[in-house]
Amino acid sequence: MAEYELTYVIQPDVDDEKLADIQDRIAEFVSGAGGQVTRTLDWGRRRLAYPIKRQTAGVYVTHRLELPAEAVDELQRSLRFNEDVLRYLVLTTDDVPAPPPPAAPAPEPEPAETETTPEAQPEAEAEEEVEAEGQTEADAGDEVEAEAEAADEPTQE
Repeated sequence: MAEYELTYVIQPDVDDEKLADIQDRIAEFVSGAGGQVTRTLDWGRRRLAYPIKRQTAGVYVTHRLELPAEAVDELQRSLRFNEDVLRYLVLTTDDVPAPPPPAAPAPEPEPAETETTPEAQPEAEAEEEVEAEGQTEADAGDEVEAEAEAADEPTQE
């Protein structure tokens, strides 16, 4: 018996009762085929990256399953004919860790001030020198590389 991960997206207008019914039907199918559902993650309603069947949102659910390989085709067939399922994906999870629970949507990041790190300071100084001397960027890049190579070489005493 192999371990699989099943992720599917359900239409956004499905109520909680229908969602629970779909999850129960999948669990019944898996147990009827001699497998078991080891973990279920309900990601909730999320916006889709692109419209699917004229829907712009969907309810995401992920299951970890232990299932005989012969039953996977039948599971996919039942998901394909379910009108409430927009998309699904079944993956084998050989040596793949379980996914973490979904995080809440992140707030918009505030623009941060640019800081110069010690590593970036020599480059910034080199750029200032180039502007002062009127050299091209290619010439300045060669000088910075030569300085870096000289710093990497051990000194002989």
